Amino acid sequence: MRNKPVSLKIGNISMVLSETENNNYDFTPPVSCNAFLSDEHKSPDILCTFTGEKILVNKGDKVLTNNKSGFFPYKVTSSDKAYVWEVQNQKNQSIIICEISKNWNVWKVNTNNEYTKFTDCFYDLGNIFACAALQQNMLMLHCAVIEWNGKGIVICGKSGDGKTTQARLWRDLENALIINGDRGLCGKENEQWFAYGSPWFGSSGEYVNRRVPISCIAFLQKSHYNRVVPVSFFNGVKALIPRTFAPIWSSDLTSKAIDLCEQMVNDIPVFSMECTPTADAVVTLKNILCKL
Repeated sequence: MRNKPVSLKIGNISMVLSETENNNYDFTPPVSCNAFLSDEHKSPDILCTFTGEKILVNKGDKVLTNNKSGFFPYKVTSSDKAYVWEVQNQKNQSIIICEISKNWNVWKVNTNNEYTKFTDCFYDLGNIFACAALQQNMLMLHCAVIEWNGKGIVICGKSGDGKTTQARLWRDLENALIINGDRGLCGKENEQWFAYGSPWFGSSGEYVNRRVPISCIAFLQKSHYNRVVPVSFFNGVKALIPRTFAPIWSSDLTSKAIDLCEQMVNDIPVFSMECTPTADAVVTLKNILCKL
C-alpha cells in the first residue's frame, strides 16, 4: 500500500478510501475531504478502493441506464453480483469505471490517468455516494443548506435559480453559516431531521462539516417581488422529488427516495419562496422563521 487509507465521516456514513499496490493513479483526495477526516476504526459503511486492475463489462450484463447528457456521460450495467458505473468523456473514452456491490457498500474504482483528474473522479463518486446514502436511509438533495440561530434552512431550486445567492445573502446580512452551497445530506435521528455537510459542493465552493436540525425547506422561484407561502403535502413532495439524487433505473432506491421525501414534507414546514436577489428576500423568509 503506497498511501495509508483515508477515513471519512460524512453525516452518519463512514467511508474509507484506499488503494492497491498496482494502482497507477495519483491517490490524493481533494482538499474538501480534509474537513471530513475521521479516526473511527470500525468497519466502514462504504469501502472505496482504487485499483490498477481492469474492471470488465461483460456483453451479457444488463444495461440499466446510458445517460449521454451532461459534461461526463455515464452508463450503468448490472450483473448477478455487482453494478458497474462507467463514466466517459465527450470523446466516448472511458475515464472512470467503478464496480459496486449490490448493497452499495464496496466500491472498486479503476481510472484512466491520461484523462482523469482526481477532482473529476471524486465528483462522480459523489453521485455514487448519493445512491449508497439511500441504503442508509439518508437523502442527498440538490440544495443549499444554511444555519441561522441554530435553525437549518434547506433552499431548493434548479441550477441557476439562485440557491447560492440566497445563501450568501443570509451569510452577509444575518451572519448565517453556509453548510453547503449545492448539496445537502439529510437524515432523521430520534424523530428530528438534520442536514449535514458533505465534501461535494458543486461550483459553489461552500462546504463545512456540520449538522443542523432542519427548520424549513424553501423552494425558490425567481421573481420581481418577495413572497413566502406554505405549500401542501402533495405539492411539497412533488417539488422535492426532482431535487433528489436518486437513480431512476433502480426501483428500490427510487421508492426509498420517494418515501424519505414524503417523510420530510410531512415532518418539516415547506414553503414556496418567490424572491429577488436582495436583502428583502432574507427579511421575508426570516419573518416566517421567527414564527416557527
